[in-house]
Amino acid sequence: MDAHRNIALIESSFFDFQISHPALLLIQRAYERLLCRRLSKIARNTIIYVDTPIMRERLAQKNISAQLFQDFLAEKEFSQYFKRATLLIDKISTELGFDTEHVYKGVNCWLVLAQHFKLYFLIPFLKQFDIMKKVVHDPPSTVYTTTRCRGLGSIASLSSQPARYLEPSLFSSLRSGLHSAVKERIALRRQLSRFSLSSSEKIPSSGTTLFYHLQIKQEATQFLPIIKHALSQEHLRTLVLCTGTGAQEILLKEHIPFVTLNKYFSLQQEQDISSFHQKLIDDFQEIKKHPLMIDGLNVMPALAPLIEQRIRRDYSLILRMICSLDRLYQEEQVTGLILGNNHNPLERAAVLLGRAKKIPSIQVQHGVVAQACVYADLLSEKMAVFGEESKRILEKEGLTSSRLVVTGKPEYDSWATSPLSKPEACEKLGLDPLKRVIAIGTQPLLGDNISSPHTFSFFLFAINRIIQENADAEILIKLHPRDQLSYYREIIHSSNVHIHQSVPIKDVLFACDIFITLNSTTALEALMMKKPVIIINKDGMEKNSYVDARAALEIRSLDDTKKIAGWLENKKVRDSLEEHAQKFIERNLYKMDGNSSGRIIQLMERMLHHRAKKPFLL
Repeated sequence: MDAHRNIALIESSFFDFQISHPALLLIQRAYERLLCRRLSKIARNTIIYVDTPIMRERLAQKNISAQLFQDFLAEKEFSQYFKRATLLIDKISTELGFDTEHVYKGVNCWLVLAQHFKLYFLIPFLKQFDIMKKVVHDPPSTVYTTTRCRGLGSIASLSSQPARYLEPSLFSSLRSGLHSAVKERIALRRQLSRFSLSSSEKIPSSGTTLFYHLQIKQEATQFLPIIKHALSQEHLRTLVLCTGTGAQEILLKEHIPFVTLNKYFSLQQEQDISSFHQKLIDDFQEIKKHPLMIDGLNVMPALAPLIEQRIRRDYSLILRMICSLDRLYQEEQVTGLILGNNHNPLERAAVLLGRAKKIPSIQVQHGVVAQACVYADLLSEKMAVFGEESKRILEKEGLTSSRLVVTGKPEYDSWATSPLSKPEACEKLGLDPLKRVIAIGTQPLLGDNISSPHTFSFFLFAINRIIQENADAEILIKLHPRDQLSYYREIIHSSNVHIHQSVPIKDVLFACDIFITLNSTTALEALMMKKPVIIINKDGMEKNSYVDARAALEIRSLDDTKKIAGWLENKKVRDSLEEHAQKFIERNLYKMDGNSSGRIIQLMERMLHHRAKKPFLL
């Protein structure tokens, strides 16, 4: 390396933030432009290092040459830290049952620097705290795009990636404390009352217990068919764990009994957790004496209070979860787990604790697999997937075929067995069934990616064109649950336009004659209902599986909106859409026979029958 040249180290996590607020998005862009201008001025006499290949490519687009930080480490004789970091990651990954090659791709430069300061555990916290509000300089937060960290919430459950960043002594303390909390037997037990619609109703005492965790309304809606099917089986004993008020409302309305986790927490557990907490806090008092220097600034004083607060609050919460789950498993004799995902601490702790107790588990796919990394760190023994296409994508991501079982989507069971006619659906939605109904499904576009504002504006212009060109039709706009109603109320003013956010998508699809959207799961549902689907995709910029499979048409420019009527009146076009849509559905949704829930329950029964004597390990 030329000793006369300067060195610039660029940390890229700020540019990877998924910012939703338009003003913050502009700040992010302005910051990136400012960075590029500054780098352009110093590029001649400066060697620029970045922490991810993605950032290097982005700078290359601006004609700025950069190298990876790992090269800098090697040249500056930091190889010993590089090696120590890798060994520590391998050690923790092995102890927790992780596939290191899959989860961790390349050594993060900030991870290595943290090892130099013996502050591994700091790294995952920084992004959570929005450290830019506390420190002027760039935050040294973990590059989530390369390590797929899930954030602080899962650290103490010994389940997700941030655990691998813990400094060895602290990790050992945390691990031993958690294990002792899990293994501790509660001497005094008492029968707790169940929180259900009918408090006098007791869960049958015979058969197998199935365990569900429902947190939000969407999860409850998706799981209802599975729960109802399980409850109809006399030889099964079904227990539903529900922690969210929205999901509880749905279960109460459906007369389905459930339990809450706080029913299984005791005063003795609280005392044990408090004692363990104090030890963690005492350990941190020593660790925080070491400085953490960023651009010559010691950021430890700004971080220390935040980290202490996080340790007190989140570690306490997760320890309560583990202890309560342990007691729930023992008292209710849980023998099988069925869950909607393994992203939040409670469900991850439930699966890991279940593995230790030889309890088989199934994760049910909860959305179209557009980003397979969402499921890449699957903890459950099996995953019930919608169709062969989902299985193919997940296998490509690294999951073994034996862990993926095609069952179909349970939420659609009732669609096949209890269809609505168009007049019935229109009556529920206040629409004229004698008119053509054009349904438009939205997406929460602002903030999803750099091009979102442009995509959103084109989407609005296209909607307005469709409204103007179809004055004799009923226009039904179905908002995504995370979309903003104000965006559309302020722009669209027409008597034939109806905007809904809370109505079931099933009713919308039964009522409509054509469905228009972006790249959304609702397009798949519309194809399932044999509705023509049109995708709005400006200039064809986004790759779209529906269009690629010729199962849907595409609006690439505003002039294409004039072609909608012609497309639908052309029998050859419609026949081609129906043929390719049927093939697409078969690949993505398996059998639409109303028995997806039954196949999931049957899978659990087979797992219970053949379960191994040893815990399942990844």
